[in-house]
Amino acid sequence: MSCFVVSKSHIDKLLTAAMYGTKDHGRYSSGFNTYFTFYGANNERFIVTENTASHIGQMLVDENYASYNYRYPTDKDTPLDYFYAKTNLNTTAEIAKALDCFAYQSCEHPGWKTSTAYSFYVALLQALLCALPGYTSAPW
Repeated sequence: MSCFVVSKSHIDKLLTAAMYGTKDHGRYSSGFNTYFTFYGANNERFIVTENTASHIGQMLVDENYASYNYRYPTDKDTPLDYFYAKTNLNTTAEIAKALDCFAYQSCEHPGWKTSTAYSFYVALLQALLCALPGYTSAPW
C-alpha cells in the first residue's frame, strides 16, 4: 500500500464542507447543534467553526504525516503548520471522494482507528451519507 501527504487545499476542502456543507446539500448539523460537531478519541467534543478550523486542520495534517512517516520511516517528514483557508463548495460526491482519499492516506499507522482524525472522518462520512438524495425518506 502506498501513502502520500495530502495537500493543504485538500484539508481546507474537508473543513469547508464540515462548516458550510456542499453545493448540492448545504450545511450539515449534528443533532440540535447548528455547527458540525464530532467527538474525538478521548470523548472530547469538537465543533468545527472558523475559530477552530486551523486547530482541527492541524490535527488532520499531523495524522496524515504520522501515517506517511510510519509507512516510510526513512523519510520522516515534518508536518507543515496548518492555517485554514475557506475553499469553494464542492458536491457531496467530491467531498466523499476527498474524505476517502484522506482516510486512505492516513490509515497506515496503528493509532489511526483510535485517533481524533478518524473520529472526524467517520462523522463527516455519516453527514455525507445522510445528505444523499432520498436518505431521509427511505424506510428504516
